Order: sequence, then structure tokens, then C-alpha cells
Amino acid sequence: MIFITSFPGVVVNIDVKQGGDELIEEIDKLITAHKREKSTKWGSFKEDSSLKCYTIRRVLIKTVQISNEKNLTQNPEVGRYFSLTGVIKLYLHFFTGILPFISLKETHLGIPLYSSKESSHLTRRQQFILRIAKFLIIRPALFRHLNKRGIPTYAWVLNTETEFQLALDAGVNGIMTDYPSKLRNFFVNQNF
Repeated sequence: MIFITSFPGVVVNIDVKQGGDELIEEIDKLITAHKREKSTKWGSFKEDSSLKCYTIRRVLIKTVQISNEKNLTQNPEVGRYFSLTGVIKLYLHFFTGILPFISLKETHLGIPLYSSKESSHLTRRQQFILRIAKFLIIRPALFRHLNKRGIPTYAWVLNTETEFQLALDAGVNGIMTDYPSKLRNFFVNQNF
């Protein structure tokens, strides 16, 4: 709550880990009360919670439209990111070539690119699987396609300059990190 009121211009990504309609409605009320609709993205890796985030906004918007026909833009939708199921479907549609013909409800893609620090404790086999997953996930053509559709891509959690550069080279629009100062210095050094 303090963050929402203290930093109104900062984009916030809300991950609804669990919760029923009541929790999602309360989060939605906070977003609306603080006029954070345009600077908040929300969803969940769990499909049911993610769908609730989408559905609650649709119901509230329709209620506002019916009760106040003159102010149809009074309550714009909050950006919604892909659930895990949505990410899997997105990549399947991409790899099969049918993505251009598929309608998407989501407005943002957030993908994990786990840092080397987090993978250092893994076995060789697990590290190999992680490398394959990164290879499959980092698809510049997909990111370009989504950008053309107005869907930005964010990579998380990147903590090294090598990872920052990998994400930028792949064409992501945003980077989430545990070290904002390190990322800022990277951008300054790159003359961004």
C-alpha cells in the first residue's frame, strides 16, 4: 500500500499467488482507488487466479458502462500477463506457426530467465535442462511478433550484466532484477 501511494509513476507487477474473488476484488479496488490502472499489470502463474483477474475487470467495466454510458473509459482494464498455461499455449502457437491467427487476452508476457547464481547449485543434468529451457524461451521472433501486437515482454530475474545483455539482444522490453542499481549502471555504461 505504501509503495502504491509513494511511487505513483512506477509500474507495478502484481502476482496473485492465490486467493478467491474477495482478494482479487480488494486488489482491484486498491488499483482503482489510487488510479493505478495504466501503471499496474497483474495476473498469476495459476490459470484460475489469472482468469479471475481478467474476469473481475471485465465485469466491473461492464457495470460502469451500463451505469454511466458517457464515461466508457472511466475504468480501463489493468494489464494482464500470461499464466503458466497461457505461456505454454503461446509458445505452442508460436512454434506451430498459428500464433498470428490466435486472439490473445493477455497484454504482457513475463518470462523467467533464472540467473547463474540460482542455477549454480543444480546438478549437471539440471543445468543442461535449464539451458535447453532458456534456448526455447528466448525467441526474438516471438518477442518481435508480440511487440507488433502491442504486447511487451519482460524477463525476470536477471542479475548479471551478461544476463542483461542477453535479454536486450533478444528484444525484451523490460528487465526485472534483484539489483536495480546494477541494472541502472549497466544502462548508463551502455549509453541507454
